[in-house]
Amino acid sequence: SESLGYVTPGAAVYVYGMEPGTGRAYVEYDGLRGHIWSKYLEKYYGPPEAPTVTVEQAEYVQNEDVTVRWSTPENTEQYKLRVFRGGELYLETGTYFLGEEMYQEAVVGMNTSYTLETLPGGLYEVQVLACNRSGYSDAGIVKFTVRDTYTVTYDPNSGSGAPEAQTQVI
Repeated sequence: SESLGYVTPGAAVYVYGMEPGTGRAYVEYDGLRGHIWSKYLEKYYGPPEAPTVTVEQAEYVQNEDVTVRWSTPENTEQYKLRVFRGGELYLETGTYFLGEEMYQEAVVGMNTSYTLETLPGGLYEVQVLACNRSGYSDAGIVKFTVRDTYTVTYDPNSGSGAPEAQTQVI
């Protein structure tokens, strides 16, 4: 790769690789890609730490909205959200970087929460990854359950006095 030489102090430099044992960093700076000696970098920004992920409760009822919130690790540029239902991928969103490549999907961006609307019953695991051009974090994970519901209706059998319909949680 081409040597970029001098980098303006305090400038945004994205490190996408290091050459082991040489001190050479492969960077993107001011629209250029190349290498620079890592001693000239003020700070190496590797992938962010994993965010802490939370929901308000451990159990929800079918079709109830679930808001997922997460912390903001330093040097994060975007977030990626994955939702698993019963161990299978149910939803995936976010813009993320992997090495030099940027992958675009439905954007969570820099938001620190996401509302999952009208979820069907099941066991859920939500993973949030913090991302920057150096890579992405381990996933912050939260688990919760959505209980199914059913409605019981009563037939007065041509009579009167049957109780009102009742919704039950399984």
